[in-house]
Amino acid sequence: MHSEIIQISEDEEEYVTRFLKQEYESEGVKFPGKLPPFNGEAALWGAKTVFVASKLLSLRDNSELDLPELLPKYDGEMSVSAILSCDLCLRFLPKVIEKAEHLNTYNGIIQRLDSFLLTWSYSGIGRQPTNTSESLHHLDLLKSRDMIILLIERIIKRKALYTVHRQIREIVKPYMDNN
Repeated sequence: MHSEIIQISEDEEEYVTRFLKQEYESEGVKFPGKLPPFNGEAALWGAKTVFVASKLLSLRDNSELDLPELLPKYDGEMSVSAILSCDLCLRFLPKVIEKAEHLNTYNGIIQRLDSFLLTWSYSGIGRQPTNTSESLHHLDLLKSRDMIILLIERIIKRKALYTVHRQIREIVKPYMDNN
């Protein structure tokens, strides 16, 4: 029923992927090391996730949604490239979730989006985790020197040291204690 409301054509997907690649390369000049190659699949998944989640917020009755169909999990390979490419749009997901909470949106949407931030924890920095006992996924990808620098920069920018998931805090704390 709602899947008809949220139609994205192949041409639109190609256009968005090209645009995101340009943004990735533009932002890449600030990357502390050698920029990993752009991952179009991850970038498009992030863009579609934020787009669909935002559209779902506008629905008055959204309790009967097929969330796995409308907001599928990412099934591509996880890598630093995927994390950075997806982050172009997924960095806005915490604000979308915040709006959903403010609007008292169906809790299933919030839970689904929060679950994505367990995998895409770099994009979720600044979002108070709803379940702090749950472990983040793919933490090994965040432990490189370049990713630690990016994590610290984002934590500082979002003033999020005390709201960041405990596992991220454990990664960056040794580097932040020296300052």
